[in-house]
Amino acid sequence: MTQHGYEPSRITLPSGASPILAFTRDASATCGAAVVFPELGIRQALPPRETVVVRLPSLGPRQVSFSCGMGTYRGMIVLR
Repeated sequence: MTQHGYEPSRITLPSGASPILAFTRDASATCGAAVVFPELGIRQALPPRETVVVRLPSLGPRQVSFSCGMGTYRGMIVLR
């Protein structure tokens, strides 16, 4: 995560897999203290300059949205 948001902001993955995502928050990112997957009930703190791994459950074809804790920055995982 940078001061411009999640990079990339859209990720396409095969459905049925259990995605493992790594998030690193730049020191320049003033927002983004957490990443939230509302529909999955996942909220993970993102300390500056640290890489945090988030494991998602196995999911069928769908779109899963995520955002920073305040909802300013947004992203999406597309499972096909």
